[in-house]
Amino acid sequence: MTKVGFLPRQWIMLAVLGSFLGYGFPTCEGCLYTKGKEFVLSFLESFENANNQPQLYITSTSDTSVTIEAPADGYTTTVDVSADEKVTVTLPRSSVEMSGSQSDNKAVYVTSDQDINLLAVSGEGLITGAYRVLPISFLGSEYFIPGYSASGQLSEFGVISAYPDTTVTITPTHDVTFDGAAYPAGTAFDVELGEYEGLQVQSAGDLTGVSR
Repeated sequence: MTKVGFLPRQWIMLAVLGSFLGYGFPTCEGCLYTKGKEFVLSFLESFENANNQPQLYITSTSDTSVTIEAPADGYTTTVDVSADEKVTVTLPRSSVEMSGSQSDNKAVYVTSDQDINLLAVSGEGLITGAYRVLPISFLGSEYFIPGYSASGQLSEFGVISAYPDTTVTITPTHDVTFDGAAYPAGTAFDVELGEYEGLQVQSAGDLTGVSR
């Protein structure tokens, strides 16, 4: 099965950010290794922040060069990261933030010469979320969604493919409309993704428990 990345709607910022900035990464055998040289990610639609600025926080224990690309519109930038320092890169929202309940090509592809740690941050002021980005080598092929719903907002999740010819099967726990087609709760549907392509699914109901 082809590996994909999962973008959670419910971000736990403080715990992730604390361990990221403090270099508190696991070293035990079998623990998830979050450093890497190749990553793919995206940002979910932000409902509250008109001035949302998607950002990447990058750290490394070695001096390294990091290249960031957004294939949707050809955006690319390269930054130098010094050992044990944090570099913040602000990305163009129109290039990286997904919208609607549909297929989307707004992926971000990140490569580096040396291992880096990568945190994706999105929001403004007091309404800010973040998630730690895993290297492509640690992406999986099956996920269950932890989500929530709030008054006047949608529950949502996203998927990014790191490889071409990827079939993603989604079984929603609430009725959803995706790419203009309606799918009742419990009805599985397939979406074909190419390399560095993605999708976002939204629903008025809590999507917790959706499997992919």
